[in-house]
Amino acid sequence: MSLSLDLGGDGGVSGGANVYPKLFVGCYEAKMAGDLARAQQLSNKIEEFQEIYTVGKYASKYIKATKCCLSILGVCDDYMEQPFHRFRPEHRAMIEEMLERFNIEAAVKD
Repeated sequence: MSLSLDLGGDGGVSGGANVYPKLFVGCYEAKMAGDLARAQQLSNKIEEFQEIYTVGKYASKYIKATKCCLSILGVCDDYMEQPFHRFRPEHRAMIEEMLERFNIEAAVKD
């Protein structure tokens, strides 16, 4: 998102913002306030967070990862209509481990 703003964009359509809104909003606000060091720090965290999109092998992994995260956080179910399917248990476990490592549950609930 920070790159979009650097290039003159007004924001971004960030699926990860559904999972970790404070991170994405914080990055935007820092950028708009001219706090470039903070914006870069948060942008780096966004890049680390995007590791969730490495799980799975199909293009649908982006949708699946977002829905899986939201399911683990108790926001919604990870059910998807055909032709999509939720992550298998081994992939869900990988996403859960990532959320714990990034301490996202605490960040979402504080």
